[in-house]
Amino acid sequence: PDAVPVFSSPEVVELCERYQVFSRQELKAREDIQLEQYLKTVHTEACLAVRMARTQIYPAAVRYRQELASSATACTALGVPASLDSLKNLAEVIGHFETSLRTLEERVLELDWSPCEEHLLKSAKQCLHSVLPAMEELRQWADRLENMVADDLWPLPSYQEMLFMK
Repeated sequence: PDAVPVFSSPEVVELCERYQVFSRQELKAREDIQLEQYLKTVHTEACLAVRMARTQIYPAAVRYRQELASSATACTALGVPASLDSLKNLAEVIGHFETSLRTLEERVLELDWSPCEEHLLKSAKQCLHSVLPAMEELRQWADRLENMVADDLWPLPSYQEMLFMK
């Protein structure tokens, strides 16, 4: 989005009109199309990230947390020492994951979808500087969970599976 306004810069307009490549209106239309395409792409990806986080990753992490808690409870009931470090670490990462998920949801809802031209650039920059960083943070916590949750509960292909599939 930071580069797209170059389409309508005076130098580019003058050059394109002088050589009859594009008119001012055509350049503005190209700028608007690029911004709208960027905005829709980021919005679609952010919504998909939220959906995957809510319906796949979070439930798997919670199930694994429940398994660890049940195991710790059973060990304690039998008088066997149980380490709670894994459970505490998992619970902490799940908490960060939930927080980053809520942040991404809020930032997606804050996007301005007015068809007005001046809002396109503002919304595209909002995607770049607000939505994408929230997506990246969610991804970091999801990657941490992938390394913690048992493989039989993890609902998505892991990096290891994708890299070393036969």
